[in-house]
Amino acid sequence: MRKKIELNSLIKVRVTELGYKSEARGLFEEIPVFIKGGVPGDILTAKVEHRGPNGIWCSVKDILTPSPHRLSCSPCAHADRCGCCAWINASYKYQLQGKRDFLLTHLSQAKNFSKDLLQPIKHLQGKNLRTKIQMVISGKKGQMTPGFYYPRTHNFVEVKHCPAQNIKGEQAIFQVLRLLNQLGLSGYNEKQHKGTIRHLLARVSGKSNRILVTIVCRHPHRKLLAEQRWEKVLKTGGVSGICLNINSYNDNRVLGSENIHVAGSKTMVETIIGLKFRLGPTSFFQTNYQGAQLLLTEIQQLIPDGINCALDLYAGLGPLAAIIAERSNQVVAIEASPQSVNDGIASLNLNRIKNISFINSDVEQTLQAKHFDDVDLVTLNPPRAGCGERVVHLLCDKIAPQRIIYVSCNPASLVKDLQILCHQNYKIHQVIPIDMFPNTPHLETIVELRAPSKITS
Repeated sequence: MRKKIELNSLIKVRVTELGYKSEARGLFEEIPVFIKGGVPGDILTAKVEHRGPNGIWCSVKDILTPSPHRLSCSPCAHADRCGCCAWINASYKYQLQGKRDFLLTHLSQAKNFSKDLLQPIKHLQGKNLRTKIQMVISGKKGQMTPGFYYPRTHNFVEVKHCPAQNIKGEQAIFQVLRLLNQLGLSGYNEKQHKGTIRHLLARVSGKSNRILVTIVCRHPHRKLLAEQRWEKVLKTGGVSGICLNINSYNDNRVLGSENIHVAGSKTMVETIIGLKFRLGPTSFFQTNYQGAQLLLTEIQQLIPDGINCALDLYAGLGPLAAIIAERSNQVVAIEASPQSVNDGIASLNLNRIKNISFINSDVEQTLQAKHFDDVDLVTLNPPRAGCGERVVHLLCDKIAPQRIIYVSCNPASLVKDLQILCHQNYKIHQVIPIDMFPNTPHLETIVELRAPSKITS
């Protein structure tokens, strides 16, 4: 009979694989063990923190034999408590191999995929890469501190500095937080539904270093609305604009639907690969400026000349549509978010692009209701859940483009859509993985597909 494993007890575990959600994995008496901060090859003493029907969750108590892939010193002082950068203790070379293996495991399920179609992972160098920063705020009146929630929980972890975040953006958040503490405001308590400040967000322009700060609060507190309070922040912190986002929901969503401009600029203009994009404080855009440049550059190289008509599905504010436009007679961008469409139209005017039209609608509903003639190219950039079976079938049956460029942030949903496309006789032409988020399991993947019967070159 298996001995019951008590909470807070210590067990000896060999870590066997990287975790593709958060914790590394091992076994203890044939029970799956999920180990925060573990690296495959480690032999360690682990402390049991949680038991569940599918395994036990542990933290590292002592490293008895370190993995050859383990760094001698963690690059983050909060790594043992935070958990957001789950792979931070592993060498970067080993991280890249782990991401490649994970992607191969999924892509091998697609009908006509072969390893030679997968390019080496393109990646970024350095720290402080995140130019969109989002921090949880917690604490009593005048004593609020910034931090994060531990992955898949709402356990707050105070963080003084995150090496993944842009330094100027982080400094702007701390400067705003100091003023909020001086005003005697408190952090929002999710259990009691009390307090005012929920999150602080900063968007840093990778080109100009302009910063927009968003204060996510439960209600528009009168102390936050006096513009003169923010003059010093605007003058000394590199902050170009401040707004409130009102989130009165009693749940864990980050943003509400209402923005209130407080001081400075309402928007900023970001320039990437020669194109200008208008961004508001809560605009949906890549969180990593260098990564966005790398991603768009790779996609740009896949766009053929002489396109008659292209569709950009799940278009956001239209960066893919914008890079297609110079090689196409017409581009139709379909996006469900009204804010993204407004930002996209404003960006078209900044770039003097005349051949893109936006449709503010759900992708599936639009493909069902409208007819598009002679579409040569379709780009897909869906959310993590992927396009889904119905959208992919509509794409194949009604549009039947010669080429498809699929941009995915989730290999599991990507392969489900690829399986349908391949059964519809599309061929995977190449796969380009991009690591935009070092020290995490996340990976962006570009897949180019072609319909062989319609392609002559």
